[in-house]
Amino acid sequence: MSEPSIPAALGPVIQSVHGLTQTQYDPQSRFSVHTWPTAGIRPQVDLGDGSYAVLPNDFSVIYDIAGVYAAGNEGAAVGSKAQHIAIIGKSRVVASDIASYETLAGLPNVQPNVVLAGKDPGVATGSNVGYASEATLDVDRVIGTAPRAQADLVISADTSTDDGVDIGIAYNIETLRDPIMTISFGSCEAENGSAETEYLNSEFETAASEGISTFVSADDSGVAGCDTPFTPVTLAETPQIASINALCSSGYVTCVGGTEFNDEVNPSLYWASSNANAGLASALSYIPEGAWNESSEVNSSGAMVYQVAAGGGGVSAYIAKPSWQSGLGVPADGFRDVPDVSFAAADHDGYLGCFAAGGGSCVSSSGGTQITVFSGTSAAAPGMAGIAALLNTKMGAAQGNLNPMLYRLAASTPAAFHDVTVASSGVTGCLAATPSMCDNSTPGESSLTGGLAGYVVGVGYDQATGLGSLDVADFIAAASAGVGSGPAGSFTLSASPSTLLVTPVANTTTTSTWLLTGASVNEFAGTVGLSCAVSPVTVQPPTCVVSPGSLNLAAGGTGTATISLTSAGPYSNCLTNTATNRTGLALAGFLLLLVPVRRRRVLRGAVLILLMGLGLGMIGGCSGSSNSVPCSNVVRAGTTAGTYTVIVMGTSGGVSVTAPAAITVTVN
Repeated sequence: MSEPSIPAALGPVIQSVHGLTQTQYDPQSRFSVHTWPTAGIRPQVDLGDGSYAVLPNDFSVIYDIAGVYAAGNEGAAVGSKAQHIAIIGKSRVVASDIASYETLAGLPNVQPNVVLAGKDPGVATGSNVGYASEATLDVDRVIGTAPRAQADLVISADTSTDDGVDIGIAYNIETLRDPIMTISFGSCEAENGSAETEYLNSEFETAASEGISTFVSADDSGVAGCDTPFTPVTLAETPQIASINALCSSGYVTCVGGTEFNDEVNPSLYWASSNANAGLASALSYIPEGAWNESSEVNSSGAMVYQVAAGGGGVSAYIAKPSWQSGLGVPADGFRDVPDVSFAAADHDGYLGCFAAGGGSCVSSSGGTQITVFSGTSAAAPGMAGIAALLNTKMGAAQGNLNPMLYRLAASTPAAFHDVTVASSGVTGCLAATPSMCDNSTPGESSLTGGLAGYVVGVGYDQATGLGSLDVADFIAAASAGVGSGPAGSFTLSASPSTLLVTPVANTTTTSTWLLTGASVNEFAGTVGLSCAVSPVTVQPPTCVVSPGSLNLAAGGTGTATISLTSAGPYSNCLTNTATNRTGLALAGFLLLLVPVRRRRVLRGAVLILLMGLGLGMIGGCSGSSNSVPCSNVVRAGTTAGTYTVIVMGTSGGVSVTAPAAITVTVN
């Protein structure tokens, strides 16, 4: 109910607290059912409200993926390994739903691998049927965007301390390690609090350090991230506050928001009047986009209902703005802004699917063929995950956190993005206080006004749609060419300070330390092994060690270690001799105890006199007495005086730094 607290003394060793929050993660999608005549499914036909159903081939036309497929890239592999995409969920899917969808979409007939991360939740039903619809949508969108990648549905039921989503995320990071992970769930950052948000951030940082690209749906409640999406506004019961999805807060995830197609004025410009033979495609070209915002709709009784149903976005209350989040339109607010990119998420032109439990099985009957139409940012995130799979295949390696690349390419190659602006949204007289396709504002209880003012779309970045959607072919071409980036897949090492003067003290060792900082270059992500060496090699050079012996670098991230150098001053055997003599005295005393008692009485006096004499002789010797050998005669040299270079090397697989951190040390 409130933020946890710990004793201040434990602060340095406790990163975050997890398991106390009482919020849960909810699906960020909804579905509706539509009926077509038995004669055949025509997704391009007006569904009755001026909207069209989107299939994978439509998505590929709109977002320019068809050329990528034509070149033979369908996301099948990462280098020499088959590519897997982890879909985090809380329900199994029904195989017939997936098979029916693949038949309609002209996709390969494959099923997802079901990976149990915890207790098997089965196929969710009843009040939890949304978990099953979410899993179905996510699988559809992943295989519909990267047809040859293997979808791994990673699922778990909730426990008393952990949401099933948390369990699935941890399982992929710690055990499965699929290079791409998509999460279509959300929970308000304000309700989760700083402890849980920081925990999630550290978890996703670990994922990025392993080369995992993570995609999260931005939320379906617009700017009011704590509201329940797709429900009527009740301000008296639930006052609206501006907040974002806690799962999106981390800079180590790509937060995917929602757009809405601006096609109602002249749909024939964008949709064909008949289907293509393969996959029932009917989209003709890219369609201009606005922010997804469907804050009002007519219910089954014919009454107007005002609801929160818009793409999430805004600013984190806890996570600082990452260094890479900069560019035209990015607010100078000091905190992480979301979303990063967006794709179509509206019920208007929603995604076709098959979900029998919801009434839309895609199976023809005498009454017609009922199909399911999905919407929400949950449809956008797995779509972006599929695009990442195509990128991995093109690059031949997992790319880790894509955000630094996205923002760099937005500045260097704007043609790779469809910037969402007020002009592209088709809204005239845009007002932030009124929900429309130019913002992610929320309505009041009885009208569009009276809700929470959100963020307006604009040139460059905005907190309603991020950088916009992608022209996938241009994006992959620019990314694979390294446009706007430095050397691919590398890292740098630097030490502070770079020079040091060491003067060892006699009879002691001196340890000097430096801070070593490693930084990812061009989305490098992985473990960097560290070692150090001292040059030149002298009679007795100083010794060095690096702790820890490796750094886990996230894409675009940094890590630190400590370099320690030990030098010895001149030292004497005097203390050693004294210790040896004391040992001899103790041994003599022990031998005396071995003498039989009767003889010990006879010998005791003589032996004690002898031992005392020896002890006094040793003491005199160490004090420089003329009757003993002076200590100066047994002094040994310490570390050889001179100037040394400490070289720190970092390696990761076939990658090594070309300019190692070098420290100059002068030992007097």
